[in-house]
Amino acid sequence: DGRDTSFKFVYNETPDLVQVNADGVLLADFIEIKVLSDHIFQLKNADNYAHRRKALLEVAKKQEEKLAFNAVVNAMSDESYEIRILALEKIDLINKFSKKNIIQKIMKIANTDEKTLVQAAAIETLGKLTDPELKPIFEKAFDSKSYSVVGKALVGMYYIDKTYAIKKSKELPIEVKNIIATPLTRIYIEEKDDSEMAFI
Repeated sequence: DGRDTSFKFVYNETPDLVQVNADGVLLADFIEIKVLSDHIFQLKNADNYAHRRKALLEVAKKQEEKLAFNAVVNAMSDESYEIRILALEKIDLINKFSKKNIIQKIMKIANTDEKTLVQAAAIETLGKLTDPELKPIFEKAFDSKSYSVVGKALVGMYYIDKTYAIKKSKELPIEVKNIIATPLTRIYIEEKDDSEMAFI
């Protein structure tokens, strides 16, 4: 009838997680008040993908706290490839804890994850670091059958070795260039490459 309804439940021990509408079948608006530890527990233990995703988005806002940062790192190993991608997109590597170890993990994901979309997300994250030591990762990615991986590798390479990236882009077949047109166009415009105006 549109009115608000409140429920009270008695418990003897504080639960680790209270998940409202856990199976996602109720049509209603819910107001949940959770602290960081609740979101971290939900991210790690919720069965429902949507609940883990929601928790990850909340945890990612608190990465200045080590527990939150570590939870985002752990989410890179989630069984859902969408969660792994989101964790890679949200990870904040600026002046963070054990940064070197985390970068090593992301490098491994870029090379070995079973989903090429996850590999592409990992390469994009590494590309933001503009670290010349990551050049071998981008070079290897050029051999991928995934155009998404190749496109992210080109952008990552461009910001550490422009000459190599542009040379590699010109070697690509036109059908591949058309598929990764967005990153290529960005590179050609930044370079003011007149020879590629037709492609742009």
